[in-house]
Amino acid sequence: MRTSLSLLAATLLGLLAICNARPTVANTLDHIIIRSASDSTCQVTLCTDPFFGGECVVVVGPAAQCISMSEIGPDYINTVSTFGIDDGCICSLVNNPNCYGIGNGLSLSGSGEPNLAGRGWDNQLSSYVCNR
Repeated sequence: MRTSLSLLAATLLGLLAICNARPTVANTLDHIIIRSASDSTCQVTLCTDPFFGGECVVVVGPAAQCISMSEIGPDYINTVSTFGIDDGCICSLVNNPNCYGIGNGLSLSGSGEPNLAGRGWDNQLSSYVCNR
């Protein structure tokens, strides 16, 4: 009788564990393409948390053109903590919506910056421009 109860309890606990298990789902990234007459583009990844965490979006935009966070969406205005450069462009980040004062912004190259807080730019980004 004890063996049957132990077996029943073990089975019920196993079923409970299976029912409560949550599948791991890979995050999917939204992609935004900003069109222009230029054939030259730059691709960046923006995330709301450091090290590509939180909400992320991949943006493909024209090189040498100011991209405002309002074009990407209100969730990214002054909330970006990761700025990844995906294709070798050089980007300048600015804390106003129209790239004014770009010389006072943060210049990034290579793969970008996974933790903008380390550069004093966490939640500061309002616009950026990238060049080839």
